[in-house]
Amino acid sequence: MFQSNYRMNEKGSVTLIMTVLILFSLSLISVFSARIGVIEHRITANHYRAKQAYEAAQAGIAASLTQIDRNQIQTAIDGGGSATNCGKADGLSGSLTQQHNNELLSTYAITCTAIGAGDPLKQIQLSVSSSASGSNSSQNFQQVIEFQPILANVPPAALTARTTIDGLDLIANNSNPTDHVAIWAGDVISNKSTIITDNPNGVAESDSSLLNLNSSDFFANFFGSSMTSVKARATVVKCNGPGGGTCRDTSSQITALAGDRGDIVWLTSRLHLKGPITIGSESKPVILIIDNPANNKFELNDAQVFIHGAVYVNGNWDNKNGTGTIYGLVIVNGSFSKGGGLTIDYTAKNTVTNIEAIGAYYQIAGTWRDF
Repeated sequence: MFQSNYRMNEKGSVTLIMTVLILFSLSLISVFSARIGVIEHRITANHYRAKQAYEAAQAGIAASLTQIDRNQIQTAIDGGGSATNCGKADGLSGSLTQQHNNELLSTYAITCTAIGAGDPLKQIQLSVSSSASGSNSSQNFQQVIEFQPILANVPPAALTARTTIDGLDLIANNSNPTDHVAIWAGDVISNKSTIITDNPNGVAESDSSLLNLNSSDFFANFFGSSMTSVKARATVVKCNGPGGGTCRDTSSQITALAGDRGDIVWLTSRLHLKGPITIGSESKPVILIIDNPANNKFELNDAQVFIHGAVYVNGNWDNKNGTGTIYGLVIVNGSFSKGGGLTIDYTAKNTVTNIEAIGAYYQIAGTWRDF
């Protein structure tokens, strides 16, 4: 009897010990599960904040790309400023907020350094410091951006035409005698004897490298990209009237273009100008693209009409003996006729430099760094 009770007590003890061990194990599992949950929550929160900081840095890069103005930087350098900063983009700061409640999510700050070899503004290194709101999560990034001009390949001539040129009474000056010419044509140039030029190399005609290009390839040869992509980056102007409309110097769209430009303007209407009007300047010229199917798409009818920059006419250009002065260069994707006293002056020393300064900065793939 005693032995039977002892065995029963022994079994009860074992059961109690096992129960305690099981409860202890369950407690440990609960504690560790809770701890793992906390850790996972922190990981998720840190990942979210890091993502916020990263997105803020990307926003800072995007914002700086819209703020950097190569012309402004160059002007500052010419005035004795430093080439190591980036104008409006240097010191740029901003924030990202929740759209529905305007809650602050993250902030960024930009500093930048010009690092281009030879041309100090060709490449710029952006340094971005960003942080998520309400936390100590912050990140530092670097991104190299590169300047790409709109007119990637500036022609060597004051006037370039894909096909023929009628040079009657045309004045085309290009005072660089070493490797430039005044007029460059894919086909023949007529009335050469009436052309007035200060360039001893004069004219170059019947160049098959121009003539054999189709319209799209001719455009890409100078701009380095398609008409669609360039138009997307331009200020597009259209005036009222049949056939795409006619923009005149009295049109509000044209008076708004007067003065300093430093950008690209895409006209889908005809352009007929009488003076006095000046579009662009030597320090801030314009790239003016006239893209209209009419043959009389572009007329300068007054000696008081001045355009500083590059003019591109998509198709044939019949100037109808109009006058006026273009300080810069003209590219015609077709034929040019009836110069009629039109002056194209390609001699201003800063014209090409400032035309090439019209463009934008783009991120260079493979140069993003985080640390």
